[in-house]
Amino acid sequence: MNVTFRIVALAMLILGLFSLTSDQTVSAQSFNCTDMIEIPQIECEALVAFYNSTNGAGWTDRTNWLETNTPSNWYGVTVVNGHVTQLNIVFNNLTGSMPSELGNLTGLARLYIYNNQNLTGNIPPELGSLTGLQRLYLYNNHLTGSIPPELGSLINLEYMFLNNNQLTGSIPTELGNMTSLEWINLYDNQLTGNIPQELGNLTNLGILYLHNNQLDGILPPGLGNLINLGTLDLHNNQLTGNIPSELGDLVNLTYFDLGNNQLSGSIPPELGNLTNLLSFELGYNQLTGNIPAEIGNLTNLGTLLLYHNQLTGEIPPELGNMSSLGDLSLSYNQLVGEIPSELGYLTGLYSLDLSGNQLTGSIPTELGNLSGLEHLGLASNHLTGSIPPELDNFFLRDLDLSYNHLSGSIPAELGSLGSLRLLRLNNNQLTGEVPANIVNLVNLFDPGTWVDGGDGLNLDYNALTVPAGYPVTGNPLHDFLSTKDPNWHLRQITIDTQYIYLPIVLR
Repeated sequence: MNVTFRIVALAMLILGLFSLTSDQTVSAQSFNCTDMIEIPQIECEALVAFYNSTNGAGWTDRTNWLETNTPSNWYGVTVVNGHVTQLNIVFNNLTGSMPSELGNLTGLARLYIYNNQNLTGNIPPELGSLTGLQRLYLYNNHLTGSIPPELGSLINLEYMFLNNNQLTGSIPTELGNMTSLEWINLYDNQLTGNIPQELGNLTNLGILYLHNNQLDGILPPGLGNLINLGTLDLHNNQLTGNIPSELGDLVNLTYFDLGNNQLSGSIPPELGNLTNLLSFELGYNQLTGNIPAEIGNLTNLGTLLLYHNQLTGEIPPELGNMSSLGDLSLSYNQLVGEIPSELGYLTGLYSLDLSGNQLTGSIPTELGNLSGLEHLGLASNHLTGSIPPELDNFFLRDLDLSYNHLSGSIPAELGSLGSLRLLRLNNNQLTGEVPANIVNLVNLFDPGTWVDGGDGLNLDYNALTVPAGYPVTGNPLHDFLSTKDPNWHLRQITIDTQYIYLPIVLR
């Protein structure tokens, strides 16, 4: 009797455990791929493995998965001529990792598995078996590990998006075999090592995004072979060495960004051949030498950013030929000489920043022709002469002329710049009265609200006064100056190189 009871109890326990497991998960054993007639059994098993490996039970949308024997009705699955040709599972709360069985979907042309932040693990090397693949979109997940060199076998691949993951290791040289590639997105990862020279074999490539990684070494001259390249973005890496002159052969290039690296040497004059360029950025490097006059040939250029380098020599007047230019920054270099009056021809300019150089001479009155200018930064140079009244530009929002040797009075015309948020004239040799209409600049930032912690108005370290006869308190100008520049009540007046502190009013 006891033996019989024990056998029955054990049997009930086993059945209970089986029932519990069956209720909690949907496993590969619960779906019979042998009855599949729409696609090969091996492809069915690959889909089931994908479902289980990525917690299909928790997907946002799992319509019909493992419920019918017609995978063409399953969410995100496309079947053509008896094979799975597309798997499109995006924004679907995938959890877990991609299984190696995906490599058995040999008819796959498009694999879209992106925007699943809980999808982890490595990219399966078996994806290299999908030789018919044309689109591989695995971006904005949480994938780790290295890029499998086996992907180099995808000779029909046109678009490869692996960006916004946590991929490590180097870029495989085998990617140079993927000669059908038109677009490579590897940005926003943690990739290291050199840029393979084999990428120069990808002559169909139109877009190359490798920015925001930890790539080092030199720029391969072979990149100059990418004659169809329209975008080259390598910014925010650790690249060193010179900019290859061969990049001047990329005549179809429209977007060129090598900023925030450790590049050295001079800017190749051959880059002046890139006449289709719309944006050209080399900021935050260690570039030396002159700005090539040939850059003036880039008449379609809208953005030219060469700031924070070690460039020397004068600003080429040929830059005035760049009639489409909207944003020009040459700040924080070692440029000398005068500001070319030819910059006044850049009538589309909305931002001009030449701060932090060693420029001399006066501010060209021709800058008053820049009717759309919103930002003008000429701070920290050796500029002399007066402030041109021609700068009375209605659209001007930021005007920084601080830390120069400017003299004369503040033009009353500046009081008409109703859009001004920032007016810095401090640390000059300005004299005379502060124009009473400064009170009209109601949009100036209040103290502490500017992004760098500075004030919206700074007139310090000049020899300025308020109009004679104004009372110390209780007048609009005093109240305005005290609000926008809290140090105004103690003005620093220069008299025979001696500094004395005087009240606001000089009687």
